[in-house]
Amino acid sequence: MATNELRKAMDELLKKKSRRIVTGTVRSGRRTEIITVGKQGKYIRYRTPKSGEMSDLALLPTITSAIMHSKGGKVHVKKTDYKEKVRRRKISTLICIVLDTSSSMVLDAKMRGIKDSLNDLMLDIYQKRDRISLVICYGRSADVVLPFTSSVEKGKQFIEQIQFGGTTPLAAGMRRGLENLLAKSRVEKDTNSLLIIVTDGSANTPLVAGVDVDSEIKETAASILKHNVPVLVIDVNIHGSQLAEDIAQLCEGRYFKVDHSEVLESASIDDVMKFDRLLDHITLALVDPGMKGMLFKSVDKKMVADVLTYLDSLAIEFKAVSGCHSG
Repeated sequence: MATNELRKAMDELLKKKSRRIVTGTVRSGRRTEIITVGKQGKYIRYRTPKSGEMSDLALLPTITSAIMHSKGGKVHVKKTDYKEKVRRRKISTLICIVLDTSSSMVLDAKMRGIKDSLNDLMLDIYQKRDRISLVICYGRSADVVLPFTSSVEKGKQFIEQIQFGGTTPLAAGMRRGLENLLAKSRVEKDTNSLLIIVTDGSANTPLVAGVDVDSEIKETAASILKHNVPVLVIDVNIHGSQLAEDIAQLCEGRYFKVDHSEVLESASIDDVMKFDRLLDHITLALVDPGMKGMLFKSVDKKMVADVLTYLDSLAIEFKAVSGCHSG
């Protein structure tokens, strides 16, 4: 799974700084920057206050303004001279993941690709201090199964237990995800939003019986674009999906294709069982050095390298989640 590419796609969608100066309370994060008035962030310029209240006086510009109309060597600071500091700071992002949980997503390689993608997302969301919500779509409807939360662990627990089955009401999922983001944004008006759609692009169920599925998806994409919500479409179809790519284009968002090559190469049940047994042996050898000689006598060296690479990546993830910086 190309973790760095996925993170880059997310950051590129959100890298545009807001031209509007935010004056309300915002939640700190590590992903996107905004221009704000207040005492948090890096001082970049000043402005004339637009209201009677001012939280952070820019002293030098205020005095400079007063000097411009001073007479007789005396400086009188008037209310019209007041300047306030404008700062740049990073804030939390609201991320709503719409997950297609239809039966077409059940293929083993596809499932593993989905979980890899979502685990990468969860780790990145945790590191950037974002908040996440999860919408699933199956049958004829879509539901918010996880309201917005900063607890990424809740999202990971749900993904591990998720059940797949039924038809694919993708338009319903997209619409429910948009509604979910808009509802939260009405409460937190100055927070950035991101809609992530995870699908294999096999939409086959309309919101309204008898209505063309493609037309509904186009209308929903137009609504998302109208509300200026950035969209990232993650295509988990092994062969790629034209519909998933079209949705990204219609929303003027980003399209990301999951690479299943590594999953497909290791899909043999015999290889999986050998990998699991070797993992058990290596884990035991970590606490019992006497096992090392027995371990490497009759074992495929490539598979040993694969297991060690897996353990190394697992250790990196544990360190990121726990905040531990030791080796």
